[in-house]
Amino acid sequence: MPQQISEQQPDVVHFTKAAVPRRKRWPTVVTIYDVIPILFPQSQKIGRAHYWKKSLRNAVRNSDLVITISQASKQDIVSLLGADEGAVEVIPLAVDTAAFKPAQGEAQEKYVLFVGTREPRKNIGGLLRGFAKASTQMPHHLVIAGRRHTNPREERALASELGLSDRVEWRVFVPTPEL
Repeated sequence: MPQQISEQQPDVVHFTKAAVPRRKRWPTVVTIYDVIPILFPQSQKIGRAHYWKKSLRNAVRNSDLVITISQASKQDIVSLLGADEGAVEVIPLAVDTAAFKPAQGEAQEKYVLFVGTREPRKNIGGLLRGFAKASTQMPHHLVIAGRRHTNPREERALASELGLSDRVEWRVFVPTPEL
């Protein structure tokens, strides 16, 4: 890849993954969404956790600017990866307005939506407990959409224990038009 980029003679190169070349040849920007592999190494296979720790540090070291999505991620990048605070810019994620627009008219049912992988670090249990507390004051349903990485029976058992079985919908995949 460095050879192909060099042939283009870019003014700047933006890497959207931490695979920044070790030898810097151009002004470089990298996007680092978070440092989950460092904060939660148990969420990764051993080889992947080692890869990410090394790659993220290298990306910070060999980039002129780091873009991240939140102040919390910026603080982690500075404290855990040694980035210069002035070289990390927070640019929050935004909705794709071409794909996601408000539905016409009122929604038939009010709901709270979670979309993401259902891994331990996503704290689905905390979401269910929080929703249970708030649900007495609102008519919403909770839709949890995402691949299962945890034991779905445990999540469903907790929903039942909290009296939410009839207010939680479990979805593995939701097509973009439906989202």
